[in-house]
Amino acid sequence: MKRLAMLAALALPACSTLVGQGSSVDAGRLSDADDATARDASPGADVGTAPDAPAARAACLGAPLGTPGDVLPAAPGWTSVAALPAGAAARAMLFDDRGGLFVGAYAPFPGARGTYDALFLRFEPGLTLDRSFGDNGRLQVDAVVERPGVDVIMDAEVDAAGRLVFAGWSAVAGGADNRGVAIRFLPSGALDPDFGRGGVATVAAAGGFSPYALHVDDRGVVLAGTTIDNYLGVVGVAARLDDRGALDPAFGDRGLITVPNSLALRDLVADGDGYLALTGDPDRLQPALLRLRRDGSVDTTFGLAGRAAHPRAWDVIPAALRRLPDGRLLAAGAYVPIHNAATGLQTLMRFEADGRADLGYGRDGLVEERAGATSFVTSSPFLAVQCDGSVLTTTIASGSSAMVHRFTPDGLPDPTFGRDGRVVLPRLAVPTFGQALRVAPDQRSVLVLSIASDGRLGVHRLAL
Repeated sequence: MKRLAMLAALALPACSTLVGQGSSVDAGRLSDADDATARDASPGADVGTAPDAPAARAACLGAPLGTPGDVLPAAPGWTSVAALPAGAAARAMLFDDRGGLFVGAYAPFPGARGTYDALFLRFEPGLTLDRSFGDNGRLQVDAVVERPGVDVIMDAEVDAAGRLVFAGWSAVAGGADNRGVAIRFLPSGALDPDFGRGGVATVAAAGGFSPYALHVDDRGVVLAGTTIDNYLGVVGVAARLDDRGALDPAFGDRGLITVPNSLALRDLVADGDGYLALTGDPDRLQPALLRLRRDGSVDTTFGLAGRAAHPRAWDVIPAALRRLPDGRLLAAGAYVPIHNAATGLQTLMRFEADGRADLGYGRDGLVEERAGATSFVTSSPFLAVQCDGSVLTTTIASGSSAMVHRFTPDGLPDPTFGRDGRVVLPRLAVPTFGQALRVAPDQRSVLVLSIASDGRLGVHRLAL
């Protein structure tokens, strides 16, 4: 436990806000562009194979908008919103049915009951702020109105009806009374009055509940995380909400499950009639997949008693999980050796559909890359997968600018993208934190969300 606490202190993202003793607010998450393929495809589904031939790649990706890695100047290429309070964090974003962008953030507001409130912004397809949304383009939401706290937004997905669902938690001092939060918007951008209380559903659990990720399907909304938000967690927790935002009694114990002796459930994808969660061993920091059945019970026929650990990954904090186009799984995290955090690396690992580690990926099954001075792949929004299996991550460069990395489907830095597979984005201020990225639906560009220490928020569009 002492080792976990030390590593948690080393690995906390630079934007973290401490809330009471032993509690912290994580900074950074976003999913990839085509959630239906990268997060929700199941083994056996007709998702094809990851094409490696240039012709197949071109057919998948379409005509390029520019040289890969170029910041596109059109429309206008990036937008800065200077009105967010200093200390704001933003990590969840989605494309809406207009082709515009919906961003979930949280920020301190003078006079607000909560220390931080959730904040949502909507952009037009041309990346200009949609002034018709909320209050001049921004909507402030107090997730738990009956008490003050820190509302954290960590993840987002679009459901089959086009509704936009955001997830996170409402934190209080100590963390033991943290509540999971799901917020749902209609395609029009209005809060969904039929979900929870005015569009906001909350989940209380013994010891607290801090969801890092969500998954939406026809069964409802699954929230996955841990108890008190100590970044790593020693108990995995998940809940499923029905279409109206109430706990689903057909899942676990009246809608909730706990996974003891486990790192937090950091991400979640569909897997046949169940789910695969990314977690790990809390003693060895060894990332692992955990298979849950439809009813939330652990599928003990998967791996070793329901878990499939990566045998080559040690001291790796798991963060994000994606289904690749060929049905395999890609996990990302941060290798942070306890003796020297400055030598930390962003780490990618690949699993076969049955949970076996793909030891032919990278070197001995791992791809390790220097991520920058202070930040690594620390949550789901930092990772995206293109339709051809190429992988994108965002981190912080040594000069305190957001950086985007692209890897080929076999795990090599992509020499066609920027300089040796890296692009450093224009800096908004010092420091500027890369928060999330999402591939556009047409697969021709990636949008990267970053935020500066003074509250300026940037959305950059890069050619792919």
